[in-house]
Amino acid sequence: MPDLFLSHIRLYPIKGCGGTDVQVAQMDKRGLCYDRRWLLVNERGLGLQQFDYPRLSLVIVSLEEDLLCIQAPGMPLLHVPLQPQGYSSTHGEMV
Repeated sequence: MPDLFLSHIRLYPIKGCGGTDVQVAQMDKRGLCYDRRWLLVNERGLGLQQFDYPRLSLVIVSLEEDLLCIQAPGMPLLHVPLQPQGYSSTHGEMV
């Protein structure tokens, strides 16, 4: 059997948007940390899918320290905390 190796890891933090390559990724009980943990929704709370909104692929998402950085054409850079205020990463719940 040939040796297997992982050539790269790409996370897609926001479902339907562009991904970001990372050198190291952590796992939790739901899979890769920060992979597809966010979803853009419309005013009725329905999730936006790339199939219906192909321009979502132009949204560039990256991870920097404790921030999710979001770039979209014609929009200012947006920084979102990876963990909400009051979140306990030890227990994985709001406190």
